[in-house]
Amino acid sequence: METSQPPLGKIGLAGSPTVSANIGSLPPPAYMPAQSGALPAGISSLTFNAAGEPKPTVDQCIFHLKLLEAFHRLRQDVGHTDGLFGIHDRLAQSLSSQTPEQHDVALAQVREKRWAVYVARAVDRFESWWSSSRISQGRPDQRFTQSHLAYEAGFDDTPRSGAPRNVTPEDLPPLDVLMVWHSYMLNPRDFFEDCIRLGRLDFWATGMPWRPVNSCIDNASCRYEAPAGARLRFEAATGRAWENLHDLAKKILRCPACLANVAVPWTTCGAGIDSLLTSQAVGYADSLFFQLCSRCGRVMNHDALRVHKFRRDLQLLLLEDLPMPGTILSLTGLPESAAKGDGLSRHPVTFPNRLLKAGLKTRILEITDPHARTLASMSDIKDAIQHAVLPESSLIREANVISASLVRPEKIAIRRMMSRYWENSSPFALDLVGAVVRQGSFVQKMHSIDWVHSPAVTSTMRRLVEKYERFFQIMAANPGRMVVPTLDVDLAWHTHQLAPPSYYAYATTRTQIFIDHDDKIDEGKLGDAFIWTSKKYQKMFLEAYAECACWYCASTRELQRSLMSQITGSISGIETRLEASDPPREVGKGAHVSAHSAVDLARDPVVARAAAAKLDAAYRKACERARKKGRPIPKRSRSADAVAYGSWGYPVPAGYAPHKGDRCTGGFYAGHPACMSVVEGAAGNCAAGTCGGTVAAGGCAGTAMG
Repeated sequence: METSQPPLGKIGLAGSPTVSANIGSLPPPAYMPAQSGALPAGISSLTFNAAGEPKPTVDQCIFHLKLLEAFHRLRQDVGHTDGLFGIHDRLAQSLSSQTPEQHDVALAQVREKRWAVYVARAVDRFESWWSSSRISQGRPDQRFTQSHLAYEAGFDDTPRSGAPRNVTPEDLPPLDVLMVWHSYMLNPRDFFEDCIRLGRLDFWATGMPWRPVNSCIDNASCRYEAPAGARLRFEAATGRAWENLHDLAKKILRCPACLANVAVPWTTCGAGIDSLLTSQAVGYADSLFFQLCSRCGRVMNHDALRVHKFRRDLQLLLLEDLPMPGTILSLTGLPESAAKGDGLSRHPVTFPNRLLKAGLKTRILEITDPHARTLASMSDIKDAIQHAVLPESSLIREANVISASLVRPEKIAIRRMMSRYWENSSPFALDLVGAVVRQGSFVQKMHSIDWVHSPAVTSTMRRLVEKYERFFQIMAANPGRMVVPTLDVDLAWHTHQLAPPSYYAYATTRTQIFIDHDDKIDEGKLGDAFIWTSKKYQKMFLEAYAECACWYCASTRELQRSLMSQITGSISGIETRLEASDPPREVGKGAHVSAHSAVDLARDPVVARAAAAKLDAAYRKACERARKKGRPIPKRSRSADAVAYGSWGYPVPAGYAPHKGDRCTGGFYAGHPACMSVVEGAAGNCAAGTCGGTVAAGGCAGTAMG
């Protein structure tokens, strides 16, 4: 077996400063710096209830911090390994004019590209483990078909139908595979849908195996070390090497035309050139992947692979009645039986399946034929669907028996189906590379705040679990509104999602909706929703929501004060509570808005300028308040403006709303994980008449909140 790179050395990492862990309006707990970088006493004796918990526990949240720190160290090791995947630090010289700042950014881009390749390899390895692990071994009778949707008793009980497995340390995968699984579960509706559709409900029922994973993370270094038995079991089950860098040096693809196995490079960045020319890189982990089949000469690129995925799923629908991706769960994320309505013939969720079977299949199978002279694109499939759903279309009438017009749930069903293919050729409901990258911003922030090394970590986790419960109260009281978490709330929220059945029960009991955790949201909408959430939290609980000292959070609190003044006419009593919950904090160390899900989106410049002006006015008031209180003025310079330092050590600049994550991504990934297109006619906009904006891969969640 041809392998890739030598094992990573233990890269020396700078020690992270410990910080105060005060959350909420309570005084900060007594704090003494941790010694020698070791985790606080008590973390070595975490307890986990095998029967599950209705909400995240303090010990689960602490475990999660340890796991995130292990992911952070893995990313640092990979990014800082000079020459990995043929990508050398010296390539940064050709990306900058050698000013110190430009060189730092260029070096960060080089490291980001190494990480991009590593994550693409990790997702490939996860796919092998997903299909072969003892946890995920599907039984033949678990294969899901549309007929399951017709029986009310069975399908409605799906969230409780899996059997949780007793996972031992020997069953665990390597850390890179565990990292992908972690990000997958943090997209709960997508994970649930795939577990149903692909017969992996035992995976759903098992969730994160807290105790065995915790036993493999060293309490001093936060490094992950599974037992030798896990290595042997993983390699025997998957045929893959335990170490990512010892695995296959090339990606193995099957040609859609001749079915030959084709070995393609992961990246060609740095191969034979002295610059990081991502615009010329054509490996599988590069955005412009291009390969000719060595047997038949057929062109293989990312879009062709996505087309082939659609064709394959369509054939499974026609031959095995396996529903298309995105056509299983209701608009509220629940598994609702068609028997509750007019049966499968009018079930809105399955409308795309009926449309395809009604005759659209002929056109799509024709244009996606891998032997056709013209290579089809996802835009061609979009155009075919667009034509099929024109007003008074005969196909709509045939699919719906009596009606020739679409209702809103049917439009969203098409939208959700198509979202499974934009930027995604994997068998999963979303691009897991993008999911890991977007979670990377949150991992970096948890490392920067460094709660895991605080002696007050237990009280901090107890407080954030309480704040998380309040967060859900806001969602339950305001259905349909986007409620945005702060970093502390998001830690509890993420932790809860790692126990899928528990999170499902908690969310649906309180809101009657399976609340999704949409990790691809227009950053403009995220900023507006964060301001609304902050105001609502303050009104309900008389405490500041965002406790960070950056200028954005200070400005948001000023907007909250303005609202309370309008409501009460006097803020004397409330002002006292606000001041108590608004202690000065080092920038980047408090409960800032959690924005790892924010993505760039082109919008009306007039709207953007109005939002900026409103925030600027609030910022001026915040500065004046700070002067009166004798506090440091929240600065907006490049360095102070940064929410935190980026993953590779340079400040992350922010515009008028610094809730962005690390933006050193761009063309370094096969699909851009930090942006989506809503431009008319763009591929991410599906078919005319079926959806609105924010539908690019991962961005379509129906009525999901969060």
